[in-house]
Amino acid sequence: KEPDRALLAIKNAQKNQLINEENANLFKRLQSNAYLLQYRKSAVFEGANASVNLALIDAALKSDPSNPEVGQEIARLIAAGQGAPPAFQEALQKQLASGQATAITHILLANRQLQDGKITSAIPHLQIALAQAPNSPMVMNNLGLAIALTDESQVERALQLSQKAVDLEPNNAEY
Repeated sequence: KEPDRALLAIKNAQKNQLINEENANLFKRLQSNAYLLQYRKSAVFEGANASVNLALIDAALKSDPSNPEVGQEIARLIAAGQGAPPAFQEALQKQLASGQATAITHILLANRQLQDGKITSAIPHLQIALAQAPNSPMVMNNLGLAIALTDESQVERALQLSQKAVDLEPNNAEY
């Protein structure tokens, strides 16, 4: 209900010419986020099956192509094995190239690549995710594992990362 009310308020602001040069970007982001909230409320991911309304992601993307939350949802689609339309992939690539992508976006993409056996391709995403979320044990562990599997000269660094993950979450059996 809240996203619908937000979109209605934005339409009223447009209708009453309350949006100007100074606040236009704010309204674009608000509109984009409202569409994302609608999408998140409607999306269902169950194993390999997903029920998603791509039109809502498209509306969010068109409202604000620079919104990193949109890129994150596109990455979530890819991570779930759903793929993404070319326009979504292009928008995600722009966010990745410009440094706008969130740590979660990088984690989702890295984990998908790890699942697909593309370990070397996952490493840059994990490195960026670690830079953005330096205290994430999951990122440390996954990066440590990826490094250990791909670069024998970096085994010590891999062990350090994995040990730090264990130190931060000693009861996590996955580390």
